[in-house]
Amino acid sequence: MTLRELAEKVALENAAASTENVSQLSSEEIRKTLHNLRVHQIELEMQNEELRQAQLERDVAQARYVDLYDQAPVGYCSLDGDGVVLQANLTAAGLLGIKRDELLEQPVSRFVLQEDQDVFYLLRKKLLISGLPQQGELRLMKSDGAPFWAQLTATLGQDEAGARQLRVVLIDISERKAAEEQLRKLSLAVEQSPESIMITNLDGCIEYVNETFLKTSGYGLEEVIGQNPKILQSGKTTAATYAAMWAVLTRGRPWKGEFCNRRKDGSEFTEFAIITPLRQSDGKITHYVAVMEDISEKKRLGIELDAHRHHLEELVASRTAELTEARDAAEAANRAKSSFLANMSHEIRTPMNGIIGMAHLLRRSNLSDEQRERLDKIDSCGKHLLSIINDVLDLAKIDAGKIELEDRSFLLSEMLTAVTAMVGDSLKAKGISLHIDIAGMPALLHGDVTRLSQALINYLSNAVKFTERGSITLSGRLLAEDEAGYRLRFAVTDTGIGLTPEQCGRLFRSFEQADNSTTRRFGGTGLGLALTQRIVQLMAGETGVDSVPGQGSSFWLEVSLKKPQSQPVGRVRETHDGAEAVIRHLFTGARILVVDDEPINLEIASLLLSDCGLLLDTAEDGLLAISMAQKTAYSAIFMDVQMPNLDGLDATRRIRELPAHKNTPIIALTANAFAADRERCFAAGMNEVLIKPFEPEALYTMLLQWLSQG
Repeated sequence: MTLRELAEKVALENAAASTENVSQLSSEEIRKTLHNLRVHQIELEMQNEELRQAQLERDVAQARYVDLYDQAPVGYCSLDGDGVVLQANLTAAGLLGIKRDELLEQPVSRFVLQEDQDVFYLLRKKLLISGLPQQGELRLMKSDGAPFWAQLTATLGQDEAGARQLRVVLIDISERKAAEEQLRKLSLAVEQSPESIMITNLDGCIEYVNETFLKTSGYGLEEVIGQNPKILQSGKTTAATYAAMWAVLTRGRPWKGEFCNRRKDGSEFTEFAIITPLRQSDGKITHYVAVMEDISEKKRLGIELDAHRHHLEELVASRTAELTEARDAAEAANRAKSSFLANMSHEIRTPMNGIIGMAHLLRRSNLSDEQRERLDKIDSCGKHLLSIINDVLDLAKIDAGKIELEDRSFLLSEMLTAVTAMVGDSLKAKGISLHIDIAGMPALLHGDVTRLSQALINYLSNAVKFTERGSITLSGRLLAEDEAGYRLRFAVTDTGIGLTPEQCGRLFRSFEQADNSTTRRFGGTGLGLALTQRIVQLMAGETGVDSVPGQGSSFWLEVSLKKPQSQPVGRVRETHDGAEAVIRHLFTGARILVVDDEPINLEIASLLLSDCGLLLDTAEDGLLAISMAQKTAYSAIFMDVQMPNLDGLDATRRIRELPAHKNTPIIALTANAFAADRERCFAAGMNEVLIKPFEPEALYTMLLQWLSQG
């Protein structure tokens, strides 16, 4: 029977009894009874309301407690005696990176880092044995394995049944531990600093010094703590220094300077100090920290260095004077060498022009086969001598820095055709075959085609010279390519006599060959390979040779060439007979003035031009040329440069002042082969320069070009 059923039974019995007694009560008693019943009813209702309000307040308080428990800034856990979690707030679950319902029934040791398991075990054991609160620091691990430092405080309690429980408080102290570690490192850095460190209060009393300070000063720790830094003063630091220091520090700014201090044993030393005010978070200055370095040795070394520097300056001045004198002497020697080479070039080229020119004119005569053969030998010897002269001059130009590379686009195939043509007769005479292998090479290049051709001709000529039978291969390979250009490798490989490693080491030196017997047997000056190397170096390249004695050699070069910006401009190529024929056909009767003080050169030029049907006037010096130009309107003028009375440059300038000859083609005929000489010719007003000795076809082609423009 429920409590309610029992109450209803009692109420019925009481009601029955009341019914029996009601008949015995008076009206007044009944009224009073009803009144009391109503009062009791009201009292009961009020009591019930108070109970409901109390229950509500209790529920609110309990909810507030739960919120405070769950949202507390620290983690709370209740553990059984074995360390298994019975209860935990949300903070504890959050610290461990796990949901609360997943944390319950889990052993706390699961979240303790392996290295700190003993710490947790001892803390729990002490708590269970002593019953006293225990506290410790250990590393816990989140559910994802991330470690963190925690402070663990444990107390002993009981559950409702009286069983022992561990009440645990968890606090994340990772930031504090990191700060402590940082502070520890800072403390070690300060203590172990190679500089002396001192901290004073605002009254100047020393509160801290590091080990270096003690070693430097010679004082013990107990001798300096509480003392004023004046104990270090030697009396040699000026009062003005201290005044300036305090003026800066009292303004709250750092000060730098030097002190002459004294150690405990009386010895003096120099310190460089940086003193800085220390401020609290509110900006108030509470201390001064001084970082000081013993610079005594540096000062001593500085004095010695000053003395050495002064001595070195004297030596440098003396050496500079010597070098200046040597430079002046070298420059004078270079000028003398350049002048000598220029004069020698002129003096050799002038008669060479006569030899080559006369040989050409003689070929037009009726000659016997024997005479023609001898004439060919004269011509060959002359051209060989000219090539030697050109090599010497080119080397001299490179040494003097007077060679500038051309910069134009060209076809690789055309260059190789011209190069191989230069050695064609020699190859044919020896019965040697020539192979060209340029697979994968770019067809169009940009650079100095003349100098590159010169280098390859030197290699080919050398190969032909030292190859008695077999073949020669000229190959080209593309080594690298970028947006700007190409890195190319050319090689000339022969089946000749070959070279030893020692001989290879001497090949690219000026005036040297493999050995003296080579010179006697094959001839040559030893300039060709040296010139090739210098030319290639100007092109940002390098040269080399691979050789096996008795099997042959492979001479190679690597150069960097640009990619062309446009197609090469085509040039009309004329044979001398073609140019001569055109001149004879179109310009017969045109009057030409030839100016030269050398009778043979004057005769050669006159005969070559007369053969074309041109009318010739001649002059032996510049003054006569001017006089003749004043009287005659010439179609073209060939002007020598070095002449007596008036040279060709001044003569050209004065002829250009004549109205009839402002636009007359004036072509320099000169044995001066240097670039500076060409520039002087152009500056004087000349249109073109023809270097002596010249091939007749070059004369005809150049003249045809200028006559056609008129």
